[in-house]
Amino acid sequence: MLKQLAFLAFLILSTAITGSTGSTVATPSSTGLAGTGWVLTQYSAHQSPWVPAVGTHAPTLKFGTDGTVSGNGGCNSFGGTYTEATDEVTFSPLIRTLMACADPALNTEEGVIMSVLTGGNGRVTFTLAGDQHTLSPTPGIPVFRDEN
Repeated sequence: MLKQLAFLAFLILSTAITGSTGSTVATPSSTGLAGTGWVLTQYSAHQSPWVPAVGTHAPTLKFGTDGTVSGNGGCNSFGGTYTEATDEVTFSPLIRTLMACADPALNTEEGVIMSVLTGGNGRVTFTLAGDQHTLSPTPGIPVFRDEN
């Protein structure tokens, strides 16, 4: 119940952080992820308070129309494939770069993102609500906004 209230409070109070890469992507629809691009606005780990995205460039998540997924966790890039069914997306094992991040906050943020995308055998529940895209598995909840 507390988790649901925190999520609802976030939706009401959240503000989007700018950070568009300037690329053109399709407008997100309530029916699917294909062709959409997202920028991290904030995240929560292990039911902790919401933390705004950190770093010079906000982490991104892009869903190709060809079943590919790519993004950047703030320090490292990643990619793979995905399949979508109703409110669940399943990611293949993701390939990513392994650059060292000097900023501990950036390391934490990227760690939450990657643990969500790779946890649960790659199966992640998601919600699309307007320009908000929320991934909701344990151990964290990253929230992205429409990149456009």
